[in-house]
Amino acid sequence: MLEIKLERIVRALIVKDGKILLCKNLLGGGHYFLPGGHIEDGESPEIALDRELMEEIGQNYTDLKKVAEVRNAYEKGGKKYDEVFYIYLTKLSDYSNIKSKENHLAFEWVSLEDFSKINFKPQKSVKDILDSIKNNNDFWETGTAS
Repeated sequence: MLEIKLERIVRALIVKDGKILLCKNLLGGGHYFLPGGHIEDGESPEIALDRELMEEIGQNYTDLKKVAEVRNAYEKGGKKYDEVFYIYLTKLSDYSNIKSKENHLAFEWVSLEDFSKINFKPQKSVKDILDSIKNNNDFWETGTAS
């Protein structure tokens, strides 16, 4: 019988000028994902997201709005994984010059048109993400995304 591991993950959906801020994994295939990471025991998704953004880009969020919860299950190395992604529309105080503080990540602004064409994980969340952006355009930032 396979062991099942539940992973709780929080992600920031940061949108500016019709572009989404994405992380690119510089190791293991170069796939893209939303900024954020694992929720530690005893942490709320909001606290975990604040911690993850500080670790990844050196900023805290200024506003949040939960827009989706996506489940993703897969097998790897003889183990079953069950992931729950909590996705929050997220505002930052500074959108210019966002640089990774972690060597294995790079950040890129990707247009909404290109978003569905890239190697994004988990792929099954793309529709939820695009719907969340469309339905919450009052939460977007305007100005120049670097």
